[in-house]
Amino acid sequence: MKIYVYGKSKNDINGRLANGEEVLGYNFSIFGGGGWYHLDNTLEVGTIIATYTKKGSDDYSPIARYWYTWNGTALV
Repeated sequence: MKIYVYGKSKNDINGRLANGEEVLGYNFSIFGGGGWYHLDNTLEVGTIIATYTKKGSDDYSPIARYWYTWNGTALV
């Protein structure tokens, strides 16, 4: 599964998680599993996290900048 998370970088998102912020990501899949996911211990280890800071011309589709993997507690 791949989810999109708004954030400048891995350090930005990991810092927000370390500070106790609730961080959410969205799965845009039309084949099942789409919707919002929390970056916490309920998210499957190995989930691909695509970070973005802006969206496409339709103002809906995020433009991914970097891709990371979820290890259960942080992006790696």
